[in-house]
Amino acid sequence: MRNCTILAVLSFIFLSLPALAKAQPQPDRETSLSLGYRLVDDQGDAKVREYDHLQPSTTLRFLASGYDDRFHGSLEGYLLSDKDYRSELHFDRDGQVRLDLRIENFVHNLEHIPYSDRPPAIAQDNGTPIPPPPPVINPNKATFTDHDPTAEYRLDTGIYEARFRGKLKSYPAHLNVRYWRMERKGDRQLRFVDEQCSGCHVQSRSVRIDQVTQEVTAGLDAHLGPVDVILEQLYRQFDNRENAPVDSYGTNVFFRPTATDLAHDTIPDVRMTESTLKVHTNLAGGLVGAASASIGKRENRNGLEPAQVSPIISSTDVAKGAGDLTWIPHPSWTFNFRYRLLDLDNSNTDSISITGVTTGISPVGVRNNPDLRRDSYLITASFRPDARLKLKGQFDREIIHRDQTGPALPYTSAKPTIGVPQELDPVWELPRQERNDRIRFSLYTRPLGDRRLRINTWWEYRTSSDPAYGTSFEDSHRLFFSTSYQHPQGRWGANLLLDRLWQQNDQFEITEFDETTGLPVSFDLGRSKRQFHLSAGFWGDLTESLSASMTYGYLASTIEQDLLFGNAPPDYAIEDSGVRYDQRTHTLAVHLNWRVTDPVLLELSGYHVRSYAAYSPGFSRFYAPTGVFDATSEGLKDISRVDLRQLGLSVGTTWAVTDNLSWAARYSFDDYEDRTGNVFDGHVQSCEVSLSYAW
Repeated sequence: MRNCTILAVLSFIFLSLPALAKAQPQPDRETSLSLGYRLVDDQGDAKVREYDHLQPSTTLRFLASGYDDRFHGSLEGYLLSDKDYRSELHFDRDGQVRLDLRIENFVHNLEHIPYSDRPPAIAQDNGTPIPPPPPVINPNKATFTDHDPTAEYRLDTGIYEARFRGKLKSYPAHLNVRYWRMERKGDRQLRFVDEQCSGCHVQSRSVRIDQVTQEVTAGLDAHLGPVDVILEQLYRQFDNRENAPVDSYGTNVFFRPTATDLAHDTIPDVRMTESTLKVHTNLAGGLVGAASASIGKRENRNGLEPAQVSPIISSTDVAKGAGDLTWIPHPSWTFNFRYRLLDLDNSNTDSISITGVTTGISPVGVRNNPDLRRDSYLITASFRPDARLKLKGQFDREIIHRDQTGPALPYTSAKPTIGVPQELDPVWELPRQERNDRIRFSLYTRPLGDRRLRINTWWEYRTSSDPAYGTSFEDSHRLFFSTSYQHPQGRWGANLLLDRLWQQNDQFEITEFDETTGLPVSFDLGRSKRQFHLSAGFWGDLTESLSASMTYGYLASTIEQDLLFGNAPPDYAIEDSGVRYDQRTHTLAVHLNWRVTDPVLLELSGYHVRSYAAYSPGFSRFYAPTGVFDATSEGLKDISRVDLRQLGLSVGTTWAVTDNLSWAARYSFDDYEDRTGNVFDGHVQSCEVSLSYAW
């Protein structure tokens, strides 16, 4: 009732002010102010409107700008709620001093996967560690516990930025300073498993998030004869202000002799510094060169480390290099050469000590992070015989070199012994050197000689000498085509985009060790991917007062990949060949704009999204004693299937009461439907009424 009363009062005030401010806006300045109120009916999950603060609130939008021969300034922003707002300030005085300020805050609604269809949850014990559950009778059964079943999860993100640029009067140079800060606060769901010999205890609990990232950049750019020189210094710091959560875990015959309290993974504090020198010649010449070099260091600091784990130190020395050369020997020809270098030298703690685990396992060895050097070369040639046609060809090569890599380390004994630590594989099973090549041929044309019809198409081929990961590709082809047409008088237009991708990888191999003999067993796991993307759109003035636009998008992808389930051959390592993952997405959006009368505008828009995905493994293996350690893919397709429907409608009207005063109202409806279950189903409605005044 209170909200309806507020809307009624605002509407009465808005309609009662047609006599306000007859003065016309001045050409050298613009000022507007909009005040309103928004109602929200939230009957859905976080997936319905993921980035919307779903609370009734007063709304505010404002703009103030002005300029003259030596000055330009503006202030604009909006306020949708106390958690969703943005404001920007710009000030420029004769190009000598420039200042930009920005403040922004938005929310991210996070999902809460419920365990309501599982055994009853254990009540939360005021944040203290939850004792392990009693052993289950059936070893195949998993128990589920949600320690905070009614929690709603959300992250509030605030961004603050300030930029200053000042010119030194007595020297052709500028001072640049930038400060950027991001704060993330809220709660999220933590899901984890307490694995015991008698079964698995799947748990959910709430975790507090309080993180701050700050970055300061200071630089000086100067014009020194034929070249411009830029010096930059960067400092970035990430602080995690919350301790790692702690939970109680039951006994485990492999590494935990008694029940104990253990901390979850810790998010470390991070500090990074980087110094950069850039040089470039006159950008307007027929031969333009540019180069830069950077050195820096990134350190993962201990932060709020739990008492059960010894301090962890990790750092990376970073070196970057870049070089660009552009040559225009003729108005029709342009050649570009580009080089990029990235060198990462990593170091970390060799071992960490953990309390509460089996004697002899702690301290635990830590594998060194791989060092990496990446060299990238790009050569481009462009030919433009006239304004209608442009041909472009490019070739780029990326060479990646890694240290701390090698083949899998075999067991020194015939079979691992429970409770006895095994030798750590000291290297990463990644290729020491990898070469990635790409070739692309492009065509840009305007067949009619003007901007009415445009065509852009290209073909690209990529290859890798030794793909590093299971999702990497060995060979890739991609064909792209887009075209657009616009009526000579701009009354209507249309566009079409087609994108086709083929990828193949037959070089990926996983090595595991036979539980009986300790000998290595290799599995060759192939992968192929096919993807197709279509997008079409139309816009036009259907009548003098009615305009419309419509877009349709379609995305289809199919992945066929050999998968390995388990890691202990010969029994508990099952290779499933040609497992398919299919995905289809349709998106349709329509917008209508109707000028009912000269001062009244009506807008109607809507969208509909249909998404489908299916995962189709097919394996089964049975062991003795029957039913204890059987492995089958039965049910995996059903629990991983995705079948979604999303619908949105919006209707709004704007009434220009006078040249300065306008009244607006907008209603929005969003619906989310999961055809595989109703956990995340729901809808959200909102209605906003506002009054705007410009002078």
